[in-house]
Amino acid sequence: MIAVGIDLERTDRLGRGADRLVCTMRERSWVARARRPESRLSVLFSAKEAIYKALHGISTRPPVFHDVEIGLEGDRLDIRLAPELLQENRRIDGWFQLLPGKYVLASVAVISATGTE
Repeated sequence: MIAVGIDLERTDRLGRGADRLVCTMRERSWVARARRPESRLSVLFSAKEAIYKALHGISTRPPVFHDVEIGLEGDRLDIRLAPELLQENRRIDGWFQLLPGKYVLASVAVISATGTE
C-alpha cells in the first residue's frame, strides 16, 4: 500500500449550492434524483476529501473536486481521476459506509498495480 485517506462527515452538513462546488455535472444529476440529496452529496464530498488526503503527498499536484468523479457500486467507490493525478503503475480503491447518527465514513487506498511498491 502506498497511501490511504479517510474522511468522516455528517450527512446533513452541506448546504444548498455545495453541489456546484463539489460535483461534476453527472454527479449533480445523480444527487438531484435522490430522496435525500444532502446525504448523497455528503457521500461524494467525504469520498473526495479522502481521495485528497491520500493523493496530497504523492501526486504531482493536489486534486480539486472536479478532478475526481465518483460512482457508487454497493459500498465501493468507482473512482475516476484526472490522468495526471496518479502514476501509471498505481490504482486507487475506495469504500464508504453510512453510520448511525447521520455520518458517512469514506476511505481510499492507493495501491501499486504491479505489486512492487
